Amino acid sequence: MSIEQSMERHGWSHEEARLRNAICEIGALCYQKSFIVGTDGNISARMADGTLLITPAGAMKGFLQPEHMAHVDMQGAVVDDGPRCSTETGIHLVSYEERPDMKAVLHCHPPHAVAMTIAGIDLQQPVIPEIIVTIGGIPTAPFGTPGTHELPDSIRDIVRCSDTVVMQNHGSVTLGVNLLDAFKKLKDQGFPFGTLLDAVDFYTQHHDPAKAKRTVQKANRRPNTIRDLHQRIGRFAQDFGNRLAHEQSPIGRKVELLQKEGVRVKNGRVENFREHLHVFST
Repeated sequence: MSIEQSMERHGWSHEEARLRNAICEIGALCYQKSFIVGTDGNISARMADGTLLITPAGAMKGFLQPEHMAHVDMQGAVVDDGPRCSTETGIHLVSYEERPDMKAVLHCHPPHAVAMTIAGIDLQQPVIPEIIVTIGGIPTAPFGTPGTHELPDSIRDIVRCSDTVVMQNHGSVTLGVNLLDAFKKLKDQGFPFGTLLDAVDFYTQHHDPAKAKRTVQKANRRPNTIRDLHQRIGRFAQDFGNRLAHEQSPIGRKVELLQKEGVRVKNGRVENFREHLHVFST
């Protein structure tokens, strides 16, 4: 059904019909990319009148129709006779409250991101420069119990200054000026997680051939335990940090310049990088 047909059939404005269709399309993309499975996650868009269109409770985001969306105000109350919204709507309300410049929020469960938080890995390390320049670091919010006020409260301080956040043992939140922008940041966010896991595998093969040979012989090359994952990534990150600091390394010389600019660098991790993006871009 076209946007014009939806407007005529349901009495929606052009903006509402367009956003309802866009949420369906983004939901299908997230489902195809395995950023969400089953009834996981939720997607929202803010309209010009300040109300929100958001995916309903218990819906499979890969198979939505425009009429399935919940329509709520900024207190989370349904404003029409549509379906009820998710118990995680608070994530979206907090995001819009703290970031009035944003018009779309995606809450998804990308597996690599969740795995990293379970393993206790900090993804604010400046491993991939393109990610630092485009979306910045990827901070991790403390664990908040789903369905309670703890969850939205856990991200409030972070979304004030970051468009992306990973929630401990849970999932991710990305904010955008529109739905496609939020989806792009979700894709950008997922890239370093998968890349770092691959880097650990390659690093293990290069520096510990015997262990790599045993690993290749296994049907599943992924770590068998969370402790193993944490140890392997920890060793990689430590070695990476040591190499960053090496005076013969071009990156190491950059670190020295960063330190002269007042940037705190510890074990390869740049703290407060947003205050010094001009240094990274030179």
